[in-house]
Parts: sequence; structure tokens; C-alpha cells
Amino acid sequence: MGYSISHIFIIDTSIISILLYLISKGLLLFTIISSFIFITFSIYINNNINRKERLNIIKDRDTLYFHLSDDYLFSIKLSKEDKLHDILLSTVENEMKTIKNIVNRIDFINFKDDGLNRKLNALIENDIY
Repeated sequence: MGYSISHIFIIDTSIISILLYLISKGLLLFTIISSFIFITFSIYINNNINRKERLNIIKDRDTLYFHLSDDYLFSIKLSKEDKLHDILLSTVENEMKTIKNIVNRIDFINFKDDGLNRKLNALIENDIY
């Protein structure tokens, strides 16, 4: 019991000494504000370090637009001979090295192909590349 009381005494004495020093130098408010800013900044960085976004593929007549959430990435012009399935599959496979760390899901806008959507999302989830 005496062992734990001495540790508590040492810790309390140190904290009280530091607080009294900061108060006497007028630095207590500065220390509290700085600590709050540092902790908030650390939490923000920790929450956003592994953030991933959706890749939206938008079909508009003869063009496919690729957007990362609301940021434009690139577009592909389609000809009448091109098959949408083959173009999308080859494009995502070619760009997999770039998008695998920043994309968590692929969504189609203005067209629907559930089989292809599941296949492309499986490529991202399985991290084959």
C-alpha cells in the first residue's frame, strides 16, 4: 500500500508543480488552447488517413465520365462498335493500380448493369492487383 501511495504522491506533486509554474508564467491558457488544437488536429488526421471514396461512372450518349465522388478524373469516347462491358472492364483493370487505394465502391449513373457492377466492385474489394 505504501508503494502505490508514493507513486500517486509523485504524480500529483508533478502535475500540481507544472500547473503552478504555468499559472505563474501566464502560460496556462496558452497550454490549454495549444493542447486542444493539437488533439483536434491529430484526431482529424487519424480519421482521414485511410478514407476512400466512390468512383462514379456516368454515361452520357457516347461518352463515359469517371468521377471520384465529385472530382472529374477522365473520360472515354465510345464508338458504335465498342461494347460497354468490355470497355469498362478493361479501363478499370488498367487503372486498378491507381484507384485501388482511393476507391471503396464503383457506382453507375445513367445506365444499369448489375452483373458488371458486381464484377468491378469485386475487383476492388478482393484487391487482386
